[in-house]
Amino acid sequence: MHARTLGLAIACVVLAGCSSGDPESLDNLSDAERGELPVLDHQGVKEQIAQHKGRIVALAAWSANREGHEAFYKGLGGLAAGDAEAGPVVIAMNLDGAVAVRDKVLPLIREVQPAFANCVFDGDQMMLTAVVDPEWAGLLPAVWLYDGEGKVAASFYGANALDRARAKLAEMAK
Repeated sequence: MHARTLGLAIACVVLAGCSSGDPESLDNLSDAERGELPVLDHQGVKEQIAQHKGRIVALAAWSANREGHEAFYKGLGGLAAGDAEAGPVVIAMNLDGAVAVRDKVLPLIREVQPAFANCVFDGDQMMLTAVVDPEWAGLLPAVWLYDGEGKVAASFYGANALDRARAKLAEMAK
């Protein structure tokens, strides 16, 4: 009986696949959760940036599992301050798994109700570096500023990334 139960358990794991058993897999997010926070791979991130050609884009990567994440996230609204039509487009890209998205990210988005775009990245970080900066080693938070042509104009990493991005945006707006 024990061997039969073990065999059934193994068969279920094989048939179900690895991702459905992984609580961190973004595949586990519901359609409603995906409606609040779109799940993008590296190509989707690239398309998000490309659709705003002619405008400066600030792409900010963050994790709810890092110290200071709330202040960083809440401060992103300041990057988009000013003229909504001509000012920079801000895209907040979360890098957490499904558990943190449910427990921390979505509640924060609901609280802040930002005027900027949000997404969660699902994919290989190496593929993301090709979109953002080949030199990026994964340090968070991170902010990349794209010029009107869709090319990276500046990259900022770590605790002071937001302040440095704000200063560069002021310079780029002149």
